[in-house]
Amino acid sequence: MLTFIVPSTNQMARSPFYRILLFAWIVVLLMDGVHASDGDADPIYKACVEQCEKTGCVGGKCFQHCKFLSDGKPEGGPWYLQEPLYLQWKQWDCRSDCRYHCMLTREEEREKLGGKPVKYHGKWLFRRAYSFQEPVSVALSALNLAIQFHGWVSFFILIYYKLPLTPSKKNYYEYTGLWNIYGILSMNSWFWSAVFHSRDVELTEKLHFSSAVALLGFSLILAILRAFSVRNEASRVMVSTPVIAFVTTHILYLNCYNLDYGLNIKVCVAMGVAQLLIWAVWAGVTHHPSWSKLWVAVVGGGLAMLLEIYDFPPYHRFVDAHALWHATTIPLTYLWWSFAKDDAEFRTSSLHKKAK
Repeated sequence: MLTFIVPSTNQMARSPFYRILLFAWIVVLLMDGVHASDGDADPIYKACVEQCEKTGCVGGKCFQHCKFLSDGKPEGGPWYLQEPLYLQWKQWDCRSDCRYHCMLTREEEREKLGGKPVKYHGKWLFRRAYSFQEPVSVALSALNLAIQFHGWVSFFILIYYKLPLTPSKKNYYEYTGLWNIYGILSMNSWFWSAVFHSRDVELTEKLHFSSAVALLGFSLILAILRAFSVRNEASRVMVSTPVIAFVTTHILYLNCYNLDYGLNIKVCVAMGVAQLLIWAVWAGVTHHPSWSKLWVAVVGGGLAMLLEIYDFPPYHRFVDAHALWHATTIPLTYLWWSFAKDDAEFRTSSLHKKAK
């Protein structure tokens, strides 16, 4: 028979585990309050887009790729053939240009009347720069990609060229393969993040969401296997299979059935909170020499997650909560790879001594 012991209120207040649970509960409550504004339902905005798609102009600005022939084809050929090849990446289609300039005009009108910014099509309006849709997020995503690459390469060099190897020329660290996969998935995720923020279309959106979900799912697997010291391959497969099945199903749902933003953020936050809890509890009970780095990464990651949930309009139409989240992940990523290298050194030293 199982016996459940309920700690007293004072014990709960002092326990780091219950503080983390409280944080997770606050995150769930905040998620319920996230709703996209419906600026795209504004009749003035809708009329502007409809008029633009017919005339090809918003105010005094006109777009060549919005002019159509009698057969419905764009004048001068498709929009992506109307400029030299090396300039085609900068081009947008008629609907995108119409929506952007109508949103810009409408928001300027709201600002003059003292109104607050609203979301259009579930997203804030950003001012383009050098044809990049969200230039700050693009730059920060690229910087995150560079930090991930640096962390992974330094980890790879440490494992294969600096730490001692077994007599069979294999490394002692049992989680090398997992960290290598994590590094590849991380770089893939940040690459598609940069692409998506530079050009938000259906394809880049799906690739961005899918790569982020895959990374979060594998990060959860890594947290479980490392925290519970799962070294047996059969056990690893048993632990990983349900998570992989869930993540695969969710990715297929987003790509093939419904790109549900609300559901996706709930799934991502749930997996994020789960791995933060696992790492936090493990850091609290283990005697790992780098437990302090792990705690800083966990607390920092938890606080940064709030930016993903409780967003605000972009400052000067350039920097929003999501861009700030990108900024916070840069030092956290550096610290995270530092912990991974410390863990590799710690485990290798212990196993090497035993082998002697």
